[in-house]
Amino acid sequence: MTIPRVFPLLLMVCLVLPSCSTGKKLSSDPIPAPPNTSLETDTLKAKTGYKGKILGASIEESKIGPAGELQIIEINVPVNPEQVDKVQVVSPTGEIIKQRRAAEIIRNYENDNVGVTIFLSKDKNWEFKLRLIDNTPED
Repeated sequence: MTIPRVFPLLLMVCLVLPSCSTGKKLSSDPIPAPPNTSLETDTLKAKTGYKGKILGASIEESKIGPAGELQIIEINVPVNPEQVDKVQVVSPTGEIIKQRRAAEIIRNYENDNVGVTIFLSKDKNWEFKLRLIDNTPED
């Protein structure tokens, strides 16, 4: 009995390719993106002049908006501006606080800090944390 010439070649290909030898298909799933990295302040109080210990975040101004329904809080955070792509406002226990408008991020490269303005419903006793998220994967 003679073995066809193609058989040894097919055998070699099947031994080299894992999908052939195991009978399993190779995964075509995309490679997952690296997880976001984030920094988080300690609990901050919405009082002008209040300064947190973690990250050194300070409340520059806390005021009621022109319509009287909105509390506008301006915060300075001395972190590298390139580390902040997005900001979440969270409660002291970690639940996301819904804002009335999207947070504004001001990157100050000259002074190496980030200004964040958040817009919350009117409440004179807000306590919150800022979660500063870096979406940019590092090379």
